Amino acid sequence: MRHRRVSRRGERRGHRVTGLDLSQQAVAYVRHRYPGIDVRCATLDSGGLCPESFDVVAGFHVLEHVTDPVGLLCQMTHLVRPGGLVYPRALAILTISSIRQGWPP
Repeated sequence: MRHRRVSRRGERRGHRVTGLDLSQQAVAYVRHRYPGIDVRCATLDSGGLCPESFDVVAGFHVLEHVTDPVGLLCQMTHLVRPGGLVYPRALAILTISSIRQGWPP
C-alpha cells in the first residue's frame, strides 16, 4: 500500500509517475483509482522505459521476489538520470529458514 501513497503524492506534486506491476488486477486497480498515474503491466525489461529518464526509481518489496536482485538493481540504476536516486526497499528475509532452502543462491 505504501507504494501507492508515494506514487499518489508524487503525482499530486506535479511529478510524472510511472508504475510497473506484474499483476493485471493491481494495474487495473491503480488505473481506476489514480487515473493520472501511468501504470503498466510489465517488467523493467518489457516496460518500454528509456535509460536515464527518471529522477527517482523506487522498488518496494521487489528484490526478495527475483532470482537476480543485483541485476535488478543494475537495471534500476540505468533508468535514473545522473544524480538521480535508486530507492530499493525490501523485507529482511534472510532467515534461518531461507538459508536452509538455499537462498541467497
